[in-house]
Amino acid sequence: GGTGVLVLTVAVFALAGARVVTNFDFDYRFHLGEVSPSPALCNASDFTENITGTQCMGLARVTASTQDACACACERSTTCLVWQWCAESACGNPDSCWIGTDCSQNTSDPWISFRRKAAPPAPGPIPCNPGDPCEFDYDDSDWRTVNAPHDFIIEGNFTPDADRSHGYLPFNTSWYRKHFTVDPSVQGSLVSLEFDGVYRASDFWLNGVYIGHHESGYTSFHFYIHNLTNPATGQNVLKYGATNVLAVHVNALDDQEGWFYEGGGIYRHTRLVVADLTSVVHWGVYGPAAITGTISSPSGPDGPQTASAATVFAQTDIANARSTSVNYVLTTSVVDASGTVVASQKSSGSLPATTGWARIHQDIALTQVTLWNVVNTYMYSLHTTVSVDGTDVDAVVTPIGIRQTYFHPQQGHMLNGFPVKLKGLSMHQDFAGCGVAVPDRVNEFRVKSLRDMGATGWRTAHNPVNVELLDYTDKYGMLVMAENRFINRGVQPLHYYRPSFFVTDSPTATIKAIARAQHLSITPDIADPGLLQDCQDMVLRDRN
Repeated sequence: GGTGVLVLTVAVFALAGARVVTNFDFDYRFHLGEVSPSPALCNASDFTENITGTQCMGLARVTASTQDACACACERSTTCLVWQWCAESACGNPDSCWIGTDCSQNTSDPWISFRRKAAPPAPGPIPCNPGDPCEFDYDDSDWRTVNAPHDFIIEGNFTPDADRSHGYLPFNTSWYRKHFTVDPSVQGSLVSLEFDGVYRASDFWLNGVYIGHHESGYTSFHFYIHNLTNPATGQNVLKYGATNVLAVHVNALDDQEGWFYEGGGIYRHTRLVVADLTSVVHWGVYGPAAITGTISSPSGPDGPQTASAATVFAQTDIANARSTSVNYVLTTSVVDASGTVVASQKSSGSLPATTGWARIHQDIALTQVTLWNVVNTYMYSLHTTVSVDGTDVDAVVTPIGIRQTYFHPQQGHMLNGFPVKLKGLSMHQDFAGCGVAVPDRVNEFRVKSLRDMGATGWRTAHNPVNVELLDYTDKYGMLVMAENRFINRGVQPLHYYRPSFFVTDSPTATIKAIARAQHLSITPDIADPGLLQDCQDMVLRDRN
């Protein structure tokens, strides 16, 4: 129990101050596929120009199981103007869907293509119509009860008609509904829902009112719900001391992000967080450290290592949502593995009312520092406390490891002054029998087993992973190459248009011919703000 959400049996993790983090994984009502009626999630009728028989060059390939799904993938994009589809029976390759902004045309009969004059504005709130599962009083009594993490694709039946690169399991949509109550004592606090990962294109409603949309199936995200208002009445939507209903629609049918098994559903952990109106912002603590003294390694790179001195460059973002300005004191303490405070620093200041925000930098000097390496995985933690008028109102704990790492031109990767080879693997997040809803104990088993084999590196192929896996790599001594999902022309343009990419000083005409043969754009696309946001979110969440 405790303050926060009361959902049968709940797990509450309370820190000093007012912050309460409640496990939100349990007792979701689940329905596979659509119910009738359902929200209009795709309307591809504005593709009025039929250019079938044209194979467009310079488009980006997406995974889609049908021609309609291909059209929907383009329809939902705020930049896509043209889509093209070629079935396996016509092209001799697996079903192909390509979408983009322009069409450098070649004649090719099998290709079905449509174009529209302009992309639509970003979608607004999706209404909750009578009879939709997003309605507060929708009858979900006969729905199945599941807990997160949950992957509904792995529960399907294998079929040769399904996409082979996704494991021959059919794609689908689904609905989740969760009934919960919030204790009246937290009224006047920040209340947010955190989702570590939902695959994919998920939409959320609270008590029938639209909260928002999250497109990526791999990045973590959150929604504040304490200040959600009903546009029809102007009243707050969240109820205190009474039943609330969260409805989630997941679309793992129309569009896929990778060429590998990706699953579907609320497949990572969820939480409800209650925090003071003056508190540390989401992912707001950053604790990089630099060794400033001499490293001592009496047993070599595989033994305990220390440094005579180091500095933690703590950076903390705090915000004030109170109706009045506040004077705050921010205390950041470095705590060792035994729980002893080894150094601390205080900063004070004021925050304006309502939207006050500050980034506080604190350089905390340490002596006789125990270093992290792949054998002795010593961890410190930053304990961040915010107080207002002498009262602690928020506290956050952030694990950190202190080590020195860089690449040397002759010796390769260096860790704490010694060459340490990255002997590792590219690891997809799914696991046999679990799909992508991998239990924590299985992720721990994976990391420990690979470390026992002698592996020291883990590449997160090919997307941000769940937080727990990174905690286990810290614990067991694995160096991580954290990979974001999309590294393509829409995020960081690759220089396909440069002659040196193919043959030094090759003619421009040759470059264009090769690029077109590979469906590459001669002119790189502009950066997609949504994909840049996904990359930023990965960095902010995992930078410690």
